[in-house]
Amino acid sequence: YSELLKQWAKVDSAAALRFATSALQGSTQYQALCGVFETLANKDPNHAFATWKETRSQLDDPLSAQGALLSITDSWWIRDLQAAMSAIQTIEGESDRHSAINGCFSRSFDEASDDDKVRLLAVFKSFEDTGNRNHGVKAFANALARNRSLSEMESWMQEQGLTGDALAHAERGAAEQHLGKNPKEAAQWLGKRATEESLAEHLNSIVIQWAMHEPNAVGEWLGTFPLSENTDTA
Repeated sequence: YSELLKQWAKVDSAAALRFATSALQGSTQYQALCGVFETLANKDPNHAFATWKETRSQLDDPLSAQGALLSITDSWWIRDLQAAMSAIQTIEGESDRHSAINGCFSRSFDEASDDDKVRLLAVFKSFEDTGNRNHGVKAFANALARNRSLSEMESWMQEQGLTGDALAHAERGAAEQHLGKNPKEAAQWLGKRATEESLAEHLNSIVIQWAMHEPNAVGEWLGTFPLSENTDTA
């Protein structure tokens, strides 16, 4: 449906959007909306975002609404960083805002120049809202870790001068990328970097990712930690 609606939107975007919002549901609607809003964003991302805000109340499925956002912000941030980041901060609802941030790390991120990436991270670090700032830093680290080892990511975090909450989120972002490749190594790395403040969230991050593939292995690994409220929660 994505490709079909993408082509339809080039001819009549209003009709394509009406069909996607009223006649489709679930994953089919998700794919269709991604196609419609990708077409709109390629033409005019500001208009695409305004259309999304007008349409949001009609979308009962949050995943469909967030998929549309991913399609809008995917390349918008490269074309007009300030406009894209300003728009993201006006979105109501944390899940929607975070999805818009995640869109910056879709196809466009790996193709972006180093200068573009530096500017993107600088904007995230400047966000006044703590939740948006931490999520942006975490998502950036996660994307960067696609092509960097954990030791390289550790050096990068030091270069960026990350501390406190921002550092903890960056650590989880990097580790979560590697948990899909080498879960034991990633879990050990993140566990060693945990502080008293970050331990609970670090453990939860590991368990959620690793347990999907190797529940017995993650259980054994958790057993290496002293019993505490943190391990019980994880």
